[in-house]
Formats: sequence, C-alpha cells, structure tokens
Amino acid sequence: MNYMHKFFVLLSGLATFSFAENTAETPNIFVQDPEYFHQRRADLQMMQVSMEFSSNGFDSLLVEADKIAKMSDQCAVISLNDVMDESCWTFYRVDLPAFEEHYAKVTGEVRLGYMETVRGLQDRKLQIDACVTSLKSFVTSREENLFLKGGVSLEPLAKGFEANYDFTLQYELNRRARTMEIAQVWGETCKDIVIRQDGSSFAPYFISQLDSLNQELKEKGSLAVVKTDSANALTVYVDIAKSIRSAYYLNGVKLFHTQIASRAADNSNLRITFTKDGVVADGETEVRTLDGNPVQFKGRVEYADDVAKVDGRWFWENRGKHEGVDFGPAFDEDSLATAKAQAEKETQLAEERAAEEESLAAKKRAGLKPSFWAGITGGMISYTDLSSVRQYVGYNPYRGTLKDSYNFGAFDIAAAARVKWSFGEQANAFVAAGIGGAFATMVYDGERQKTYIAPLGQLELGYKSFGLRETMIFQIEPDDEPWTHFRTGGFYSIGMFNIELGYARILNAGNGFYATFGITL
Repeated sequence: MNYMHKFFVLLSGLATFSFAENTAETPNIFVQDPEYFHQRRADLQMMQVSMEFSSNGFDSLLVEADKIAKMSDQCAVISLNDVMDESCWTFYRVDLPAFEEHYAKVTGEVRLGYMETVRGLQDRKLQIDACVTSLKSFVTSREENLFLKGGVSLEPLAKGFEANYDFTLQYELNRRARTMEIAQVWGETCKDIVIRQDGSSFAPYFISQLDSLNQELKEKGSLAVVKTDSANALTVYVDIAKSIRSAYYLNGVKLFHTQIASRAADNSNLRITFTKDGVVADGETEVRTLDGNPVQFKGRVEYADDVAKVDGRWFWENRGKHEGVDFGPAFDEDSLATAKAQAEKETQLAEERAAEEESLAAKKRAGLKPSFWAGITGGMISYTDLSSVRQYVGYNPYRGTLKDSYNFGAFDIAAAARVKWSFGEQANAFVAAGIGGAFATMVYDGERQKTYIAPLGQLELGYKSFGLRETMIFQIEPDDEPWTHFRTGGFYSIGMFNIELGYARILNAGNGFYATFGITL
C-alpha cells in the first residue's frame, strides 16, 4: 500500500469531534459556537468554487452542512441538569459526529487528491507545496480541540440551590487519536520532502510555505499556527497564534475564566517529530500550567432562586457574541511568562540569524577580490618652495617683498582599480592596492595655476569600516618640476561611500591638509 493510499484510508476514517462525554453521573456537553458550523459551510462553498469540484458526496455534504448549521443554532444552549430535548440530544450524539466524519473524509480527499500526481513529477518544489497544503486537512487551533472534563453537581438549599463544579481542560480524545493517525502518515509521506536532503534541517522552501499557510489560516479566522523546532529533533508542531481567553457561565454567573497561550513544542497538542529511525506523531492530552500541573477549575456558587432549568455556556472571545462576558485580565501568569519566553526566543533567533548572515558575508568577503575606488579631493597647500612660487604666482620683485609661504587650493578627481585581500576570523581586516589616474589642478587667488593628468598608486589597510589610505599622484610632464602628491589619511566607510581626512605633501611645492569623498566597490 503506497503512502497516498494510506493517506486516503486514514482521511476517510478521521473521527468526529466528540462533543460529549458519557459518565454515570452528569453528561458534559462541549458546545461549539454556532458560528463554527456556519464557517464549515462557507469553507465548503469556497472549496467548491476554487477547485471546481462537484460529486454526489461533495454535494450531499453541502446539504448536510446547511442542516447542521440550523440545528446548531437551535441547540446552542444545552441543559446540564434537565433531560435534554430529544432532537438536540440526537444532534450532538449522532448527527454531528456523522457530519464531522463525512466532512473530514470528503474535504481531505479533495485537498489531497493531486498529491499522487505531484509525487510522479519528481518536482521537489511542487511536492513541498502538496505537503503544506495537506496540513490543512488536520491542523486546527488548540482551543478548537478542547473540552471540559468534569461536571456540575447541584445541591438544594432552603432557598435556591448550590452548584458545585470541578473541571479540567483536556483535548478531545477521539479526535486526537484520529488526528494522530493522519499526522503519522503525513510525516511518513512528507519526511523526505520537507527536510533538506542532507537531513540537517528543514528545507528553506518548506519554512517559507509554512509562513504562507499560517497567513492563510489567519485570514480564515483560525488561530492555528504551524511551527518548526530543531532543538532536540526536527519537529513540526501546532501552536496558537496569540493568547485567547474564555469564560464559563452557569445561569448567567461566571464560574471560571482561563487563557490558552502560545507554548513551546513540548506543550503542543500535535507534534510530528522526525528521527533517524522514523516519524513519531504525538501531543499533550490536557492543558497544563507552566509548572506542569493540570489546569483545574473547582468551586461552588450559590443561587438565591430555584430554577427549572440550569444552562451552561462556554464563551470564547474570538468566537460568537459575548457582550457582557468577563474574560478576566488581559494577561495571566502563563501568558505573561509565555510572552516573555517568546520575546527571548525571537531575540535569540534574531541573533542567530544575524550571526549566520555575518558568517555568510565573511565567507563572501574572504580572500582576494577585485576592488574599485574613485574620489573627489579638496585640500589647502602652503607653498614653501620659493622658486615654485615665483613661477606660478607671477612674483614681480618691483611690487614688493617675497612672502615666506603662499596658500594654494589643490583639487583632483581620481580613480583606481585595485585588488583587495580580506582576512581574519570574520574577514573584517583587509589590505588593498592598485593603480589608476588623476586629473589635478592648483588654484591661487581664484586663478588656476597648474593642471595636469597623472598616474596614481594607492595602498590601503583597514578593519571593518575604518582604515588608513596612502595615495600617490605622479606628475610626469618633462617641462615642469614634478609636483608629486603624497596623501596619507584615515577613512570611514558607510556602505560603498567613505570620507577621508589627512595630511598631504607635494614635492617642489609644499604641504597641507585635505578631505576626500570617495566610493569603493
């Protein structure tokens, strides 16, 4: 039996969400909000349109969905004490489980129907798409899988009555068992698809497609989030997107409130763990506090008046109408601790991602690579060579005495092709050397005194964004005294741009200071 056939067999056996638990004492009914079944119907209609799918089974499921939604509206309030109306009892015990089983079978086959074709294509990207899409067949948010185990017992008082309650939060056992079967086969089918071929981690495309899946779940109003964990073993698990509150009311009086918060993989109700030996699908059976104890609600409430019927409702702040419902504080101890842990984890992940990116960047930087530099320089040079001054400032002995120095402006545009060697553990240290050319001009009293084009040599030593640069511009015109520039300065880079400040000396002229705005590639 191939994997896909096993997929379909298990999907067809996906059990209903059991809404009640039989006990010898008090029947406990977990009442889903009526909007849940209206959403089921809307999903079917959308699936029919988007997949252009129609069959006798699918069409009959749409008819059933209409009936289920109507009955859910009628039976929204369930008696916990009196004998339940026969039609509603049949609805919750018989009709609703049958519908859920039919829904899981038909929608699962529709959503996964093309998986066999995709596997035949041997196209890894399409295979990952199919595996991610198939998750929608059995992934639901944590609060959708919860039910109250326990009950309410009533004691008469001289006037009124006393309600004693004892509840724990558990994940519905029948649905959990069937979901685990589907998850197990999903893991066996998709293990070699969603994990890198070397087995070291999850495939990056799978991670990105999970983000798309989670966004789709969010747009449909689900709080389910599919996450991955690699701390101990490669694990796919289901979490809740944000803390969600609920409150239980009996005859208009709140008995308790609670929150379901995001938790780590070891607290998930559905985990699929990939090991060297195979696949393990498991999950928690009940909701626990951070210290590992079961979440329990136990107490008693007195009612002043006798009533013929006792009605209980479990409200969730993300579903249905709940005006006037007190859900308790915005954050409880668990959700605060979870939020803190999540923030710390996100910080750690961000640091790990930054370290990984830096490592990749270091590998990219390391070694010998070509480099290009260009810059515009302006400087102030004090001429101290008097013969040069006489020649270039037009000294006239009849007009006065000669000064000891004359200040000139020195400007040039230069470029160099270089080789750059980066070294060190993170390849942050570097040496660069190259040759190029410059167009230089000297200005005195607003008049250009000398202009020439000359070859250039450059040597650079740096670390990260800082460094030292030596630039030499050689004047080689034979008829003039050579004015060779020597510039020594420090620079600071911001991306490809850099600013350089330093000391300049020009042979047969003088020395001074300069500033360069440059670009390095």
